[in-house]
Amino acid sequence: MRLEKNGKSQQTATDCRARRTARRSGYECTMAPKKSKASLTELLEQLTVHSGKEEHEHVLDVANKMLRLEAGDERAVEHKLIALIKLERYAEAVEFAKGHELGTSLALERAYCLYQVGELAGAEALVAEALAGADARTRRGLLHLRAQVAYKAGEFATAAAAYGELGAGAIAVEHEDYDISVNEVAIAVQRALWGEADEAGAGALAVARKLARGEAVNLGDSHGVSHEQAYNYACVLVAAEEYADGLALLKRAKALAQQLDGYTDDEIEAETLPINMQAAYVHGVLGHRDEAVAILNALDLAEDGAARVVVTNNLLALSGVPGYDLRNPHVALRLLTAVPAARERALTKFQRKELARNQLTLEHLCGKENSVKKGIKRHLQAYPADKSVELISIRPGVLDPYATGGKHTTKNLAYRVAKKYEREPTNVALGLAAVQLMMKDNNTTGANKVLDELLKLSPAQYPALRAVAGRVYQAQGHTVKAVRTMWR
Repeated sequence: MRLEKNGKSQQTATDCRARRTARRSGYECTMAPKKSKASLTELLEQLTVHSGKEEHEHVLDVANKMLRLEAGDERAVEHKLIALIKLERYAEAVEFAKGHELGTSLALERAYCLYQVGELAGAEALVAEALAGADARTRRGLLHLRAQVAYKAGEFATAAAAYGELGAGAIAVEHEDYDISVNEVAIAVQRALWGEADEAGAGALAVARKLARGEAVNLGDSHGVSHEQAYNYACVLVAAEEYADGLALLKRAKALAQQLDGYTDDEIEAETLPINMQAAYVHGVLGHRDEAVAILNALDLAEDGAARVVVTNNLLALSGVPGYDLRNPHVALRLLTAVPAARERALTKFQRKELARNQLTLEHLCGKENSVKKGIKRHLQAYPADKSVELISIRPGVLDPYATGGKHTTKNLAYRVAKKYEREPTNVALGLAAVQLMMKDNNTTGANKVLDELLKLSPAQYPALRAVAGRVYQAQGHTVKAVRTMWR
């Protein structure tokens, strides 16, 4: 799995595994009406020839002819479904499969198509049903797909468990162990982004730091570190906010990708695309705005809708980029929502969360308050822990003269935010917003009260909270309290 933080495109090393495990079997002809027997036999021969040559358009044409002669012919159904997968016509494949009573037959192929069109719950249900009676080899293919589906859905514990079972079993396909190890690191990164610290994540971070220092690390491959491994471990460092080391490892990943043997220029460009996007993000975080803009503007995104959404988001976030100026939020919103289908199908849960929140912000700037209120409700249903999204709707309600009696003051805003925080005492973002507004209004007593409440939450879960509190206490002249808070 290749991934990016804060809205970077993510692909996975096993993304084609389901297609590679699509079955190729021989069949015996079934009995048919006399007038059709010769035609079916002839078509079956054509189907075999075209399938062997991987002429998928021809396979599709012949399979359709067979189905017109015998609607439920199993050979035609299977070959048509696989041809549609090979042609990447996944939505059509899903609809075709729904028209046949297949039970658990072709479960891997059908679940893979559901995964590709974003029907993750349906894909997992089909995989779970098929696993119950699968042989060892088929089970491995299904487990790869389960991990893929779970990763995209943000169910990282399920994905990790699937790869754990695969890693403990016998390797069935060449380089499968490599795929598993790469994907396990990707899961560790995503768990770090969502605050799900675990032992695997700690181990991945230790390896990433060694690679950044140039130390020798045994990753189970006699050929040394690959560009995919360097890239994923760079993402581990980025997730840990160790940006300088992460950027150095991204440069190494790009150099390794550019040296790949047997790859065309277009294939190398595809391999370096996520690396460049991640590097642009890190440059932006480090304040290297010009470098970030130059990288993003140089990318060829003609055929990658998901990457285009991410790049658009990041150019808007960099502010002031020609053609991506937030001073006209209507244009910005139109740019960000240009390819919604790709957003749902190709992006991870973390990316969808970030993009959805940014879209709500732009809708607010466009004055679409009814849409914002409904969007916040949907957002919290999908991401209940992301309470900070509620801040988008607070300011317009306070500054509306009809809602506040014309009092456009910081004190009024601070009061309303503080009242809302009293109803949601575990909402850290809301509490910090109240502290900021109270400090602007010189209400140090109120700010201290909110900070004290916030610090009762788990300090291990919110380490940055102690730093903020320490700086606020220091600014108020409470030096001893600041030091104790920082070093607690």
